[in-house]
This record gives sequence, C-alpha cells and structure tokens, in this order.
Amino acid sequence: MSRKLLGLLLATMVLSVVLTGCAGLPSAGAAQQAVCQALTKLTDPLDQFAAKGGNATTADVKALKNTLDGAVKAVETANKALNSEPINGLVTAYKGLAETVDGLPADAPLGADASAKIKTGVDGIQAALKQATGSLSCK
Repeated sequence: MSRKLLGLLLATMVLSVVLTGCAGLPSAGAAQQAVCQALTKLTDPLDQFAAKGGNATTADVKALKNTLDGAVKAVETANKALNSEPINGLVTAYKGLAETVDGLPADAPLGADASAKIKTGVDGIQAALKQATGSLSCK
C-alpha cells in the first residue's frame, strides 16, 4: 500500500471516529432542558424538608434525604454536558447536607443542633436551586 493511500485511509478512520463521538453529545439546548427537568424534581422533597422543620424525626430526615439522592444524581448527570457552575454549587450544597444527615444516628432523636444544621443546609440548597433555575432560564 502506498503512503498516500495509507494516509488517506488513516484520515478517514480518524474522521469517522471523531464524527461518531460528536454525534453522541447532546446539543446545548437538549442538555439545558434535561438539567431543568431534573431540577424540577428537587422542589417537592426540598419543600418537604423545609416544612418538617424542627418537627422532623431522624427517620423523617433520612427518608427525605434518600428521596433527594436520586433527584440530585439526575441533576448531576444531566449537568455533565453543560457544566453549569450554579448546578455544581447546588450539588456541593447537597453533599454537605447529605453528610450531615448521614452522620445522624438512626435511633437518636433529632436534636436542636442537628435541626439547625439541616435547616441551614436546606436553605442553602433552595437558594442554589433558585440561582440555578434562574441562570438556565428554567420554566
């Protein structure tokens, strides 16, 4: 095989690999829509967290956190194409709350200190959610 033919064949193979890889990426609009849809799934569990306030038990808090886990994971996955800083901030805020909740003993009552930390965490996530939905113009 001549070098010219070999070079042409190699260039064709590289181009086909590049084009195949690009075809798998979502458009910016599709990625934004996916993130916005994932963000809407956070609203109800966060509202439940906020509504429970100081009346929540440790079991309540852990159950609500488990509900949020999947929604936050969906947001994080959908954000991979956009890499939106407000979404990254929301995920970071959630991880802080999750760490607090995971550190609670399952059978202990929810004390004032833990309640205050949880409230602060939920407030931070709600603020980050508002900022994220605003920055992405989610409806």
